[in-house]
Amino acid sequence: MLWVDKHAPREIEELSIHPEISRLLLKQAASASLPHLLFYGPTGGGKKTRVLALVRRIFGDAVDKVRVETFTDRESGTEATVCRSSHHILLSCQEFGVKDRAIVQSIIKDIAESTTLSGVSSFFAAPKASSVPPFKICIFQDADLLSESAQHALRRTLEIYSSRLKFVFLVERLERFSAPLKSRCFCVRVPLPSHRAVASFLRSLCDKEGLPPQVAPDALLQTISEKSARNLRRAGLALECLATHNFTASLSPSTALSLPRGEASPFPLPWERLCDEIAVCAFRQQSPRALSECRGMLYDLLSVLIPGELVLGRLLTTLLALVREKQPKPRAAGASAETPGSSRQAAGHDPATVLVHAAAHFSHTLKKGSKEIIHLEAFLAQAMRVLHLADVVKRT
Repeated sequence: MLWVDKHAPREIEELSIHPEISRLLLKQAASASLPHLLFYGPTGGGKKTRVLALVRRIFGDAVDKVRVETFTDRESGTEATVCRSSHHILLSCQEFGVKDRAIVQSIIKDIAESTTLSGVSSFFAAPKASSVPPFKICIFQDADLLSESAQHALRRTLEIYSSRLKFVFLVERLERFSAPLKSRCFCVRVPLPSHRAVASFLRSLCDKEGLPPQVAPDALLQTISEKSARNLRRAGLALECLATHNFTASLSPSTALSLPRGEASPFPLPWERLCDEIAVCAFRQQSPRALSECRGMLYDLLSVLIPGELVLGRLLTTLLALVREKQPKPRAAGASAETPGSSRQAAGHDPATVLVHAAAHFSHTLKKGSKEIIHLEAFLAQAMRVLHLADVVKRT
């Protein structure tokens, strides 16, 4: 089992990061009427861990008896994998695909019809107990990835079965979630932890796995926190990767860990390296041949199921970094000379700003369309045009 899963907090009291959210969850767990909940924030902040701790607080250890099953929609025949216990069900909205509306309605209807107000459920095979709350909890992971029609259908279903089911939504970007659904939920923002909190979390992992400070120094933990962008899960996986690399390299157990170079390094990830290569290719040469080379690399990314939105975000980040490196530094105070680059920026044609606007546009079209390669290639073509017109790259 991975370290981040093996040592994940199980109780609300064990959550040391964001104590104000933990106090709020304790109040909600003690409440007689649990509202529908919406947890939003960046990936790696601990949304799912907090929700599972809340469910365990309400129903006890029975929620740990989880079964992974395949649900089949009777009408469309579409299958979806669900994780469920006697008191809750966890749905990953990423797996629903284009028929998410039918799957969501079928699953919720099946659960609600088999769940009575007295707490007896044939679907979950839950025993009747007076101390158990008379409702089930449905957790929708990545709920912001549901289509607009699925979210509207979910709103109507939520109103019908609200007495028997309590819904918990986990979203990364709140603006992609339906406003009517948001208005029916108690919203909780879960931000990323600070670098100090991430380093403290990594130190606790080291203590539990027997890695002393001389093997995992504080400087290394701070570096992992910075390179993982405060993502708790990614930081924990990177630490385990470094420890495993240290052991497999036949080094002494007392040898201090260090970040390896090349492909063995957990930073950046392989798909991030390929995105950086695409951005560098588009930055250095703006031509149909370069665009064709980038298209092939984009296909390589999409073929291994890297989401197009992640690819777009990484391309934009790398392009902005390259543009800032090539832009002339601002002149000293009192200098009256004006460079061509500064005049373009003053006129509102800063290439970095135009790139951000283009990324925002194609991020929107990416969600509306069905073929991600078209929108990603269109963004690269637009970026090449912007770079060419701005004359960012030195021409021979």
